[in-house]
Amino acid sequence: RPHVVPVCFAYAECVVYVALDAKPKRVPVRELRRVRNLIANPNVQLLVDVWDEDWTRLAYLQLRGVASVIEAGPEQAKAISQLRARYAQYLAMPIDDAPVIRIAVASYVAWGAVA
Repeated sequence: RPHVVPVCFAYAECVVYVALDAKPKRVPVRELRRVRNLIANPNVQLLVDVWDEDWTRLAYLQLRGVASVIEAGPEQAKAISQLRARYAQYLAMPIDDAPVIRIAVASYVAWGAVA
């Protein structure tokens, strides 16, 4: 079944990085449902929207791709750096060694004000 989770993400060079951050969780990061699901089926979609009271300015972007979990190393460090550049909350969060979800974007669909 689909499992929808809101995420914080960074995008660069046709790859989306999603933080598996240090906010309190009931299970270890690698046992999160979203991680177990993408390991079982790495085909994912990420929906990004832009809201505005003026509905002519609404915009949506659906990215489709293949997800994986990356562990400590050069790409993971780059992902953490990009996430910290985008979200000030991550600057103080101990996520340097945290795994990151990597989505290799294969296709997209855009509609609304971005289409």
